[in-house]
Parts: sequence; C-alpha cells; structure tokens
Amino acid sequence: MSEKSTSEFSEWVESVKAKIPINELYTKLTGQDFERHDSRLRAKISWREDNSPSLTFVPDKNLLTDFTERVEGSDKAGKSYNVIDILQKCGGAVNFAHALQMACEITGEEWPDKYKKKSNKELGHLPHNIGPKLKEVWEACQANISYMIDNPNKRPVSIVKFFEDRNIPFEAEFLKTMNLGIAPKY
Repeated sequence: MSEKSTSEFSEWVESVKAKIPINELYTKLTGQDFERHDSRLRAKISWREDNSPSLTFVPDKNLLTDFTERVEGSDKAGKSYNVIDILQKCGGAVNFAHALQMACEITGEEWPDKYKKKSNKELGHLPHNIGPKLKEVWEACQANISYMIDNPNKRPVSIVKFFEDRNIPFEAEFLKTMNLGIAPKY
C-alpha cells in the first residue's frame, strides 16, 4: 500500500472503531459492568486477577486503560486498549484482521473493496485453489456451533469451559454477530 492508501486505511479503521462504544463492548464480552469510582468509570479486568476495578473508561478517546499495567520500555502510566485490542483479548479474534472483520460485523460497515485481499486466482502463486476447501471447513464450523446452540445438553465440557474461562457468552445472537464457529472433530 502506498503512504496515501495506508493513511486512508488507517482513517477508515479509526472510523469503524469510533462507532463501537468500547465500554459497552467490554461489558457485553466479559459481563463486567463499569461503575463510578472517583470521577471515572471503572470495571474489573477479565484477563487477570483484579480485586478492585482497575480498567478505566476514557470516553473522549474510546479507550480502556489499565493504570496498574506498565508498557515495557515506556514511562507512561498504564496500558490502553482500543476496540480492536478488546476484540482480540476478550472476543476471540485471532489477529488484527479478524478483529477488524468482527468490528465491521458489529457496526454493519462494509469492508471497502480496495482494502480486500486479492483472491487466490488473482495471486496466482498458490499451488492449489484452497478457497473452496476453506469455505467447506468454515461451513462445517458454523454448522457445528449451530448444533451446539440448538442442543445445549450435547455441548462438550471442553467447549463450555473454553467459553466460560474467557467470559464469552454462548448465546445464539452473540455468536452469529461475532461470526464464530467451532471445528467439528474429524
């Protein structure tokens, strides 16, 4: 990407993030409510032991800041998290692109064509067209999670524990919005 298109992409990403109130997203993903402490809204941190609310909502920047955590190599007080970070830390996103896709699904934002990756056919250097197989696997993952939603008594204990440990709600609407799937056993 050229400098101009990188800048345009960054602006688009920021506009997507700005459409999602981070405090509401965090509460939905973790079940941790924000309460007023001093003059700030704070919640307990879900990814580590937190006896008193340490995660502070910074509304003018749409960030969450943990003032008890330090950024390595920095003298800044606290570490801040944006919408993408929270989707990765608490929402199951495996990387930036996945978190951005999830953010687009939450907001209803369309991913602009000019930022989409080229198809396997356009790339030409891949030895096989893996697209159809990936689609088949993804459809199996979605069918599997749909089965588990419809049959709560047949959910494997390991799956239930995985979701509970991460405070991810196993609710049909949420799972559909977040576009989650679970790989079936082969």
